[in-house]
Amino acid sequence: GAVHLQPVRARELIKDGAKKAAQRFANGEFKVSMPAPPYESVAIYRHDAINPRREIRKNHPTSFIALLNS
Repeated sequence: GAVHLQPVRARELIKDGAKKAAQRFANGEFKVSMPAPPYESVAIYRHDAINPRREIRKNHPTSFIALLNS
């Protein structure tokens, strides 16, 4: 079932987990991998009472960050 924590305890656990992950990353235990370009973002919105279903596609030939900022 669900585990419910007080906000202070939840923050402590998140902070401790993030610190442990950052230390493991700094120690080279794992690395971030990026997919090869080109990059594409697809957002699909369901229809509602006013708007039809719509799809928004964005792409960038070389930069993932530029895609996120577009």
